[in-house]
Amino acid sequence: MITSYFVWVSLKKIAFMNLFVSLQKIIRENWLEKSVKLQNPATIHTTLYYFWRYLSEEQISLAKDEIDKIRSELKDDKIILKDFRYFLHWEKAIFYIAPETDIDLQSFNRGFEELFHEESDKNKLAYIPHITIMRIKDISEYERFKTLFENEVRWFLRDFWKLDYLEDVNLYCVNSDYDPEMQISIY
Repeated sequence: MITSYFVWVSLKKIAFMNLFVSLQKIIRENWLEKSVKLQNPATIHTTLYYFWRYLSEEQISLAKDEIDKIRSELKDDKIILKDFRYFLHWEKAIFYIAPETDIDLQSFNRGFEELFHEESDKNKLAYIPHITIMRIKDISEYERFKTLFENEVRWFLRDFWKLDYLEDVNLYCVNSDYDPEMQISIY
């Protein structure tokens, strides 16, 4: 069953492959599988808008029209990687990379808020463009190995930040009840 939808800027997966392999190695070597969960590298992205519920066919059509407008504006734009940061909330954290781009991601997010204003009431958190790398379920355990993760990402950013990571803009349906979470492109 679909539990939610995302509109996101999909990123070139091959560019992240070595980073995810290195991070997975840190997790396995330090028995951190219960404390840290990597983002699925097959769906690496920057979220533009998150829908908290099932969408009707009419709403999906509106979202697709908005995506088409965005795609037409992204002719020569690029996304590069800036630095890493954390979202901290509810005794958990998200480790993410901040993108740097001339693309007005904030404006695209506001476009969806205007179209789906009843939905934006649930999106109370301020929109911050980000590329989720991993979810930290046990912060105190993670702290012991934090330097290993951060150094690996620093190395990756130092060598690869200038690449253009932009792939496309897509609409995904999500089943968050399934583990691992299912994310499937529908447009």
